Parts: sequence; structure tokens; C-alpha cells
Amino acid sequence: MRKIKKIIKKIIYIRKQRSIQDSYDVNDLINAKKISVFFIPEKENIGGGTMSIFNFCSFSREIDSEILSIISTIPSFSTYSKNNNFKNNEKIYRFSQIINYAKNVEQLYLHIPEFCCGYFYKNLSKKEIKKLKSIPKVKINILNQNIDFMQSFDNLKSLHNITRDISHSVGFNRYKSQAICNRYKLPLFYIKSYIDLEYKILKNFKEKEKKILYSSDYHPMKKRILLMIQKKLPDYKLVCIENLKYEDFLELIASSAFCLSFGEGFDGYFIQPYYAGSIGISVYNEKFFPSKIFKEMPFVYKSYSDLYHRVAEDIKLVFNNETMFNEINKNTLKILKQNIELDVKTKEGLKNFYNNKPDLLPTEDNFLTIYSDSENILTVVIFTYNHKTSISDCIESIVNQNTKYKYKIDIWDDASIDGTSEICLEYAKKYPDTIDLIIQDKNTFLNSYKKIQSLHAIKKINTKYFCIIDGDDMWLDDNKIELAIDFLENNVQYIGFGHDTMERNLFTNKSASYFKDLLKIEITNPVNLNKNPHFILTSSRIFRNIGYANLNILPIDYLLYYYHLSYGPIYYYDKIMGLYNIGDSSNFASLSSKIIKDTNCFFPAKLSKIFNYKQDEFCTNLLKSIVKQHFKRMFRYNLLILLKKIFGIKMAWIIWFDILFTYKYGKKSRNVNFIYKHEHAKNKSDYLTKNKNLNL
Repeated sequence: MRKIKKIIKKIIYIRKQRSIQDSYDVNDLINAKKISVFFIPEKENIGGGTMSIFNFCSFSREIDSEILSIISTIPSFSTYSKNNNFKNNEKIYRFSQIINYAKNVEQLYLHIPEFCCGYFYKNLSKKEIKKLKSIPKVKINILNQNIDFMQSFDNLKSLHNITRDISHSVGFNRYKSQAICNRYKLPLFYIKSYIDLEYKILKNFKEKEKKILYSSDYHPMKKRILLMIQKKLPDYKLVCIENLKYEDFLELIASSAFCLSFGEGFDGYFIQPYYAGSIGISVYNEKFFPSKIFKEMPFVYKSYSDLYHRVAEDIKLVFNNETMFNEINKNTLKILKQNIELDVKTKEGLKNFYNNKPDLLPTEDNFLTIYSDSENILTVVIFTYNHKTSISDCIESIVNQNTKYKYKIDIWDDASIDGTSEICLEYAKKYPDTIDLIIQDKNTFLNSYKKIQSLHAIKKINTKYFCIIDGDDMWLDDNKIELAIDFLENNVQYIGFGHDTMERNLFTNKSASYFKDLLKIEITNPVNLNKNPHFILTSSRIFRNIGYANLNILPIDYLLYYYHLSYGPIYYYDKIMGLYNIGDSSNFASLSSKIIKDTNCFFPAKLSKIFNYKQDEFCTNLLKSIVKQHFKRMFRYNLLILLKKIFGIKMAWIIWFDILFTYKYGKKSRNVNFIYKHEHAKNKSDYLTKNKNLNL
């Protein structure tokens, strides 16, 4: 009943907003020959991205008065007429309204936020599509303000149904690079994100209250950090910033001593406090901070695990010393003003856009330049869950590498309940410059794929090379990094480096070489798709960073391995350099053998889809080998061959998958990221959620 009341209330609100929009004077819209539409989310909010878009619209009017610059909500039933969260004079239209009244438009600019450009076209009505196609000149610019939300090139293709004239603009100077331009294969404009920071309320130290504000952004370490602060600083009040108007936000910032950002890092929650005489707290994020100088600033931490160990003592120390507090505020504010460009850069970028002068054009360079970390050459990703007995060996085998190359370790703990988290915290404290620890609040194994930690882990990688290892495995050679990176640096034609592994069965305690003893095969170089390659185990591989994260696909063994092989060969180093354990307490081990067999059969179909059905011979042979390995009969393979003769390659794979799996696992199984149906996992995850304890 409550849900029904809520829905009715929402419909009444939307109808009221539409009624207000219908009362607008639309003569300017009717007569305009040039229109620039800036889209915002359909729900009222106060985010920095939304405020920047409002400023873009306002500046566009200053730049060219002949262009009618207006704001619209994303095409949807939901809409609103005015954003009351901050000072502005903008009327907000709905897109159907603009399309209906723009009778004389000859040139239309559509500025679409990055997060919605994947589904923007789907939301358009037939009438809107018809109208858009009738306009002589339509140009789309994707507002790429947060690169983590930017869609992959393939997901942008639907926009070509509207126009071929598509570009994207970045809001941070760090992203104004040829690599980013090439990644999306679109002309790139630099239009600086802009919020008026000079509008502020300033209070001195004596007026500050013992309050620690924190942003409403999600982070897996957030709950743990807040509980720690509450425990160590009981006399401070923790306040979440949400549902506030901008002016109220400024007042709260000015009266509070500290503000902690759980978001992008270099955002309003970190910056604004310094303009208000307070101190902002953040974790350094290479993607968003404009300069490395911030890494050396007080209250900018190297990682969330570093913040966890130090922030409470830092707060206590600084707030007990007025001189130190004011000095930190003054020095950080000075650096902020030196690095934050004024509205001049924003206006300059908009001028370039309207004059069609992009900062960069895509080139034919390949993907091998997609990385932004200039200090570390390699990221080692450790996935762990309940690996208390083995995680120390795993971490030690990585931190003790003998190498001239600088590397970092990202440890992702999926809410372990056996003490693994505490061990990882100690290592993060011991190696703060090397280890970044992320401990999930709740286990993500049974979540939707967008919340599974491995997707976030692969998106976080910003080094030239990366590798993945599970917390119950370990490396056996202290020179592995040196050997692998030396080879890859000197042989650019190779996409990766791999080696043999010692496989140990934890039930029988027997060990054997994976390739020589168990598979009884000799591998010759190079390892590539044309040779029907043998699968090199995950912990044995180091890959170049070619932008896999942009696919929004989980780094599942088969998908990750063969996707990279499609870009080039792997070099196999014939030596045992790692240990792989079978029979552990991992999440995937909680699935039944039948589900695992089906899951393995999923991969050739999903790979075929990723390759756009252009690697059919390889995918078909892969299916054949999987069916041979797991089943007595070749029915699944033979069915595909028959369907190909009748329907052709693409339709055969689709029909084959539907016959064998869609009826069994549901339509969601068609998604490339689908691995298992949640109810098929054993009771381990129920036990996990009932018994989770932070043990602080």
C-alpha cells in the first residue's frame, strides 16, 4: 500500500511539473534557428556535474546570443521545472516539449551526460526520432565529466541513428589526451567543469564545531571507516551530507571543522571546506586530482586503508592546535587556487566547441596507450574471500619481488568473515605506499554484476600492465615481475606474459605441474588465437592494459584471457613461477558442479558475442574442447553445428544459447556478465550475511 501511495504521489508531482512547463512562453523556442540543449538527470539533485551543466548553458548564451541555450531533462516521463537546490534562473524543459515547438530549427546541439548516452536513443519516441532526422544539422556532444561513467565505444553506437556528427568533451585537463580521444574514437573538446567556488560563507577556527561531515557517496570501506572514527573520536559528531540546498550545504561546511569525501576525491566535499575556513579530507585519485602535488598535502591520503589507519589521529592532532589548523587550511587553499582554472577555460572550451575546433582528433593508434599512472608500471590485483590461512603467503610473494620496476597492489576483500580482513589491514598499514586495500561492506558474490567487486577492480586499474591473483594462490619466483616486464617492454608485439604453475590439491595435498604433469603438453611460442591456445591460469599472466574496463564486462577468466589474445599473442615462459590451489573456500567454489559445467559452456557463446561473431572458428573449437572435457556426449557441440547450417553464424549462437540455457537460467543469462543464477549458490552467502562482523 505504501508503494502504491508513493507511486501516486510521484505521478501527481510529475504532472504538476509538466503543467508548469506547459505554461512557459515558447515563442523563442518556436522562432529559434539554432538551439543548444543541455541535458540533466530527470530527478532534481545538487551534484557538481549538474551545477557544471547549468553553468555551461549560462556561458553558452554569453558566447553566442544567436543560439538559444536551454536545459532539458533526459527523455523520460519523469521531469521537473526548476532546480531549487542552488541559486539559478533556469527554466527546465522536457525534451518532447522542445521537439514539439522547435519548428524552425536548422541547427541543433545536444549535450548528453556520459552516464545516459548508452540508453538515450532508446528513450526517444518515434515522433522525436522523426523530428531529429528532419533537422538539417544535428550535433551530439557527450559530456564526459566522470570517466568512470563514460560508456564504451560500442555502447555509443545507437547515437549514430540520430547523427554521425558526435564528439565528447572532458571536464578535467588530465583527460585531454590522445589515449582518451582514441579510446572513444571521437573528436575531443576540453570544456572545464566549473562551479563558482568564490560564493562562500567563511568562519574562523573558534567558530568551528566538532563535526565531521561526510559525503553520501558509496565506498566499500565507508562503513568501516565511519565506525572507526566514531570509536576513536567519540566527542565528534558525524553528519552525512544529503538532501541539502547548496546554500545550506555551504553554511554546514563553514560551521564544521572537517569534511570527508567518499567520492571522486577532488570534488566539492574536499575543495569547498578550504574556501570556508575548514579542512577537506580525501583519498588521492589520479583520475581527478589535477596535480601530483596534492599527494603530499595533509589530509590527502594514499588509499582508503591509509586513511583508515591515520585519519582519526590526524584530526585529533590538528584540531587541538589552532595554528596548525589554520596553516593547513591556508596552504592547501593556495595550492587549490593555483590548480583550479577559472571560468575562462570553460568559456574557451565552449567557444571551441561551437566553432568546431576540437582539441584532439582520434588517430589510428592502437589501444596500448590507455593508462594514466606514470609512477607505477604494474598493478597486481588480489581477490580474496576467507583466505586467512593463505593470504599472508600470497601478499608476501608479491611485496618481496626483486625488481627495478615500481608496482602497486590492489587488494579486494569480498567481506571475509574468518579474519582475512584484519590480516590485510595489517599489510596495508605496513606497506602504505604499495598496497591499497578495499574491504567490501557486504559480500558482492550474489549481487548484480554492476556491484560485483571484480568489475570495480578492473575499472580502477590505470597502469601500463596488470595481473590478477586469488588470495589462496601465490607466486614462487621473486624475479617474476622483473622477467615479465623486461620482456614486454622489449617486445611490444606481445599482449601478455605467462608461465607454468604448480597445481596443488588441498584435499589430497598432491602437487603437480599444470602443463607438463597434468595436461602433459608442451607449449610453443607465440600463444595466439590461431593455434587454439591452451588456457594459461589467471595467476600466471601479466597483461598490457588495453582498456578492457571500457567493455563493462567482468574480468572472468575465459573472457579476459581470450579477449586479450584477440589483440596479440602471449609469450609463454617455460618455468613454474606460481602456485595454484584447488579446493578452497572461495565464492565460486560454492557453486555446484552442474552449474560450473554450464558456466564453462557459456563462455564460447559470450566470447562470440564480444567478438561480434567474427572469431567463429576459434569460438566453435573452444566449445568443442569444453564439451569434450565435461560431457560424455557431444550433443551441445553438434547442436551448434546443425544450427549454423540452417541459420548462419550469429543466429545459430543466439538460438543455441536460448535452447540450452535461457529456459533454465532466464533471460538475464543472455547478458555477457551472467555467470550463475543466484538461487543456485549454496547457503554460504546466507551464512556470510548473517554472521558478518566488522570486529573493530
